Amino acid sequence: MALDNLKGVLEEYRQVHYRQCLPSRFKKDLVKVIASDGIETLLKNIGASERVSRTEIDTILYEAGSTDRKTIPANKMALLL
Repeated sequence: MALDNLKGVLEEYRQVHYRQCLPSRFKKDLVKVIASDGIETLLKNIGASERVSRTEIDTILYEAGSTDRKTIPANKMALLL
């Protein structure tokens, strides 16, 4: 559920801001940002921080096996998206 919400928010952003790019390009860019800065920073940067709750972010991080509760390794994030 939490991951579906995140995917929906990101897909809406992709349709507006990455309209002319391949979905794979968007996914690669996302993975790079999330792996280095974290999901919360990404959501804040795209103006969607209120659409995904902190609890949902924690759930996603926990399920992805994050060790620092802020970022997800790039290979795991790529599989989730």
